[in-house]
Amino acid sequence: MAKARHVPPSRKRYEERNPTVSARVSRELKEQLQETMEKTGKSYADVLKEGLRVQEPSAKEAYDRGYKAGLKAGKISGVAEGKKFYLGNCMYCRKSLYWDIARDHDRNLLIKIINESGLHHSECGS
Repeated sequence: MAKARHVPPSRKRYEERNPTVSARVSRELKEQLQETMEKTGKSYADVLKEGLRVQEPSAKEAYDRGYKAGLKAGKISGVAEGKKFYLGNCMYCRKSLYWDIARDHDRNLLIKIINESGLHHSECGS
């Protein structure tokens, strides 16, 4: 008769806290799971947690990454606290050019340009 294999106490505790789960699924579902894991880099456990809504879905993570990247891009192009807008470079000195709507001069100039250009809502005009 074969001798019983020694299992360290730490391994026994780990297995008690983290039991194995198995299930039979269709070949199509298994392939879909494999594709999801390859695309996202997630484990079986992470995919299961998302499915059970125990873990936030990947879409939320992607949204957060995009939102943060947009904020960072805005700061790089000079948008500060929603008051400054990067317009490009000055045609004379080639330095960055901004509208700062917190300044009366810039705000009045912008209002004048908008009023003179005949801008309107898309649903108001043809």
